Amino acid sequence: MVKELPEHWTTLNVKADLNIRGSYVSDLRIYKKKSSPNIYAAFLPNEKDDTRPNRGRTKSGKRRIIDASMGTDDPWEAAKRAVAWVTEKQRTLKKDKEKKKGIYENSFFNYLEEDLDEKSHKKREDKIKGKKLKEKGIKWKEVEYHKDRASSQIEATQISRSNFDEYCTFLEEKADKLKNMVRLKKKEDLISLIPKKLNIRSGVYDGIVDNTWLISADKLQEFIDLILSLILFNGLKVSIHGSKIEYINNIKNNYNKVNLEKALHLVKNKSSFIINLIYPGSKLIYCRKVLTYQKKKGDLCMVRRNENIIASKFMEKSLNDYFPLAESNNMSTLYAKENDNIDIVITWVNQNDIKWKKLWKYRFGEKGSKQIDPDRYTDSGELKYCLRAIEKYIPWYSRIFIASNCQKPDWLVNMKDIEWIDHHEFMPSSSLPTFNSHAIEAAIYKIPNLSEKFLYFNDDFLLNAPIQRSAFFDNLGRAVVHLEEYGVINDSHVSEAKKDYLIASNNSRRLIAEKYKVRMTRLHKHMPYAHRKSNLIDFEKEFPNEVKETICAPQRSNKDINIMSFAAHYFGLIHNKSVLASNMNSSDYLYVRPSKMWELLWNKYKYKFLCFNDGDGSANNLFYKLQMHYYLDSKFPVPSSFEM
Repeated sequence: MVKELPEHWTTLNVKADLNIRGSYVSDLRIYKKKSSPNIYAAFLPNEKDDTRPNRGRTKSGKRRIIDASMGTDDPWEAAKRAVAWVTEKQRTLKKDKEKKKGIYENSFFNYLEEDLDEKSHKKREDKIKGKKLKEKGIKWKEVEYHKDRASSQIEATQISRSNFDEYCTFLEEKADKLKNMVRLKKKEDLISLIPKKLNIRSGVYDGIVDNTWLISADKLQEFIDLILSLILFNGLKVSIHGSKIEYINNIKNNYNKVNLEKALHLVKNKSSFIINLIYPGSKLIYCRKVLTYQKKKGDLCMVRRNENIIASKFMEKSLNDYFPLAESNNMSTLYAKENDNIDIVITWVNQNDIKWKKLWKYRFGEKGSKQIDPDRYTDSGELKYCLRAIEKYIPWYSRIFIASNCQKPDWLVNMKDIEWIDHHEFMPSSSLPTFNSHAIEAAIYKIPNLSEKFLYFNDDFLLNAPIQRSAFFDNLGRAVVHLEEYGVINDSHVSEAKKDYLIASNNSRRLIAEKYKVRMTRLHKHMPYAHRKSNLIDFEKEFPNEVKETICAPQRSNKDINIMSFAAHYFGLIHNKSVLASNMNSSDYLYVRPSKMWELLWNKYKYKFLCFNDGDGSANNLFYKLQMHYYLDSKFPVPSSFEM
């Protein structure tokens, strides 16, 4: 019985809708085309049997169907013809597959590939057609360079002496080139070798050499070759990732030669990526953000990813004017100002520290232990990872000061560029001991020998990607202020929440509003705060009584002002010593709490700044702490130079 078809059909499955008998693919279908009166047939071959280039995939990765006109407008006749057509098409695909397999197995290309794989890591001497040949130092299966050569598809039985001579000459030249690439006098040369060989530039955002690399897109293949040779010859450890996925990581995983080359080629067409390098025996991870530029018409060059860099378009001959040579002490001739030192101050507390407990007891007595807030005073080991992130992601810092009234952790080593600072070294003795972070922050700028420009970290602030100076100080030297997207500072909010940090912010808001008639509602994000000492000095001169009262409060009080995290930023904006961030978006920053932990674990490369701030009892949430340390250990597996 003939099956009745829908009145207004557009596509029909030949087997399911028309019940046409036969042995053919189940997805064979017929469909109508607006541009033709005839009905078309289409199917998608099995991927492994698809002999079309790239398995029939488009540039986007989607596979294309195979279709053809059936020469009739009758659906039943078209279905019968479709079965015959697809049967013949499958037979043709099978023949093509067998033919290509035979050509490949007998081709010069396959012979060379197998020969390289078999003879890698060896020196050999052989006689081929009466000629003595030498292949020296062939280290991996070199596929990319000969598969497109005219001689690559010649059958092995038809290889001429000139074909093989040409190939061996190519191999020797390639081997010599790679050996020259990795001829190092000392291990320390490794990080500077890559920029020198490829003329890589830096200072993408401010003209000062930093942790950015700018490379010509034409040199990406050579960049891949060099990284590959350093891995194979010198034991270099490398990981490369984008904002979402990891392309390669031989720091954690071992790769064979072929997979290593394939993984590296994933970055060939990327406009930007982040690369981490560790040379053998080193404790340092060199992390660089890589951007590429393309040559356009004439001498014009264009950076492929414009992220508020100092010059997105430039003439190649003026490269030195904008971007200095990477890993050097140079500066661009047009944009770079004096390379000011930028210090870092980190505050740290540990309620289990013996010294801290004695000070607490001295200040509050025996009953004072009941007032300890675990969310405020618990150490969860973040300081170690905070330092690892600083060393990895902002190598341009000058010195680190760790301000605390606790003993120095056993794992922290004494080094010239890190200093343990006790509260008595920068706070008045009459205010000590203090357990008020607002008080400590109000006096931080008085740390001896602290630079004019500095960054202030809580120990739970974590950098998660390479960061440049321009994220904290602009080309005019102003501190960059990163405010939250929403406003929470107003009297009604405080009366409802009664949270001490909001009380201090409101006190600061009223203080500045009364003096300068400005409206302040947004907090600074929980990320490193950029400050200038001169701005903080001026603030204390302007409001001496309020600063003194905050410094003298041993615990947070209803009269505190929060200078470092709120008031000083607005004061700087008023006096043009600070500027609002222009290129910071919400996806750059994550305030981590237990409910956000899975978001971070699934998107570990997405955010630039993290804050593992305890609150609402999270300090005692064991599962959250286990998740946090799982992330930190996987993100920062290599100890910093500050660790024993």
